Amino acid sequence: MLKTVSELTQHKALLELTSRCTDSIIGTMPKRTYQPSKRRRARRHGFLARARKHVRVLNRRRAKKRARIAPV
Repeated sequence: MLKTVSELTQHKALLELTSRCTDSIIGTMPKRTYQPSKRRRARRHGFLARARKHVRVLNRRRAKKRARIAPV
């Protein structure tokens, strides 16, 4: 168990935790991971992305008579 202040400041995990806390207090929050973009979503998940890579997925969805073949 850590007892003295010098031991606390030398402990690696606690040092990282305190630096993250002080960053958020100061105002330099890390950027959120999800930055929505309709174009990027369509390119990754849309019909043309599936048509290029996932022909079997599209054929299965057509066989089931899905109203939407691709999500976008």
